[in-house]
Amino acid sequence: MKYPNNDVYEGEFLNGAKHGSGDYTYAEGGKYSGAWKNDLKDGQGKFNFASGDVYEGAFSNDKKSGQGTYTFKDGAKYVGGFSDNHKQGQGELRYPDGSLYKGNFKDGERHGQGTFTYPNGDIYVGNFDKNIRSGQGEYTSKADGNKYSGNWVNDEPEKK
Repeated sequence: MKYPNNDVYEGEFLNGAKHGSGDYTYAEGGKYSGAWKNDLKDGQGKFNFASGDVYEGAFSNDKKSGQGTYTFKDGAKYVGGFSDNHKQGQGELRYPDGSLYKGNFKDGERHGQGTFTYPNGDIYVGNFDKNIRSGQGEYTSKADGNKYSGNWVNDEPEKK
């Protein structure tokens, strides 16, 4: 079925609504292939964004929700939980520079307990608040083994 905006849907319908399995190609370049329920993405699917990013995983009520994998055009890759289109709960985010975060996410940001491994091998284990190191944490330098264990404020060790 071709829509007035030039989007195209090929798949199953129920009572005039996209329902079951189908492919939806957006005129601006994105494409969704997967499950539909009452005209909404719902169930397992794959969304190729016009930007080059790709999400494969669970959808609910037209939003990324549940477990999934999001691969960014720049090479970053997130595997973990989603809620309301945001990274949520436990997940793993690998960055293009080789750094890796494993831990909790809230509203799309590193938040709560996590482990961040830097490209040089240094490791921070501790608390994050809105993507920054905050609260109790331990930073270990791979080069010399030096450690700082204590409170972090605004992404820096607390000065005493």
